[in-house]
Amino acid sequence: MTVLENISIAAQTKSPFRKSMLSRISQDREALERASQALELVGLTKVGGKLARELSHGDRRGLEISMSLATEPDFLMLDEPTSGMPPAETEATIELINSLRKRVTICLIEHKMHLVMTVSDKIIVLNLGEKIAEGSPSVVEANEEVQKVYLGAE
Repeated sequence: MTVLENISIAAQTKSPFRKSMLSRISQDREALERASQALELVGLTKVGGKLARELSHGDRRGLEISMSLATEPDFLMLDEPTSGMPPAETEATIELINSLRKRVTICLIEHKMHLVMTVSDKIIVLNLGEKIAEGSPSVVEANEEVQKVYLGAE
């Protein structure tokens, strides 16, 4: 399926038009509009007609986020959204997350400290399942245990 078709199916889950899995997405204008808006939000409009399997790794992650946004969530959980991405795609994802923060509450699970510190208002740091710090990026960054465990400080 194309990128737009994938997002449209996700959008259709919120649509009153949806009667069954066999209903034609091309006839659901509301779902198509939500899908188009999600594509634009994530910056994937230019690849909307491409097959999803043809996308780069970063664009596939963007597709996943677009599909979630098309359902109009109040809360979005992102589990390592930049895993396996090269630096340029990671920076683009940071920009995307920052733009989405205005629309939806985001819970981010991530090991890339630069990303976490850049996009977070509040951080909770776990080590071996135990909370070792909580607070703003500056408070967490100054925490000695966090420095030792995650930032490599001695």
